[in-house]
Amino acid sequence: MKPNEQVIKELIAERDELQDKLSKLKKFTNSEIFYEKVSLSQARGLNMQEKAMDEYITALNIRIGDLTQ
Repeated sequence: MKPNEQVIKELIAERDELQDKLSKLKKFTNSEIFYEKVSLSQARGLNMQEKAMDEYITALNIRIGDLTQ
């Protein structure tokens, strides 16, 4: 089993990488060209993906907070 410090570092790295990807996705989905460039079904899928990524980040933050207490 990994020491908590290592697990925390890995969780933070995972969260930060996901946050970066989510920021890029949000920038695209909030752009003027979003609905011009993608089909309606793709737009729905990307919006679902954005929500799931946001929830995943929340879960990672909960885990990080629990391990740092």
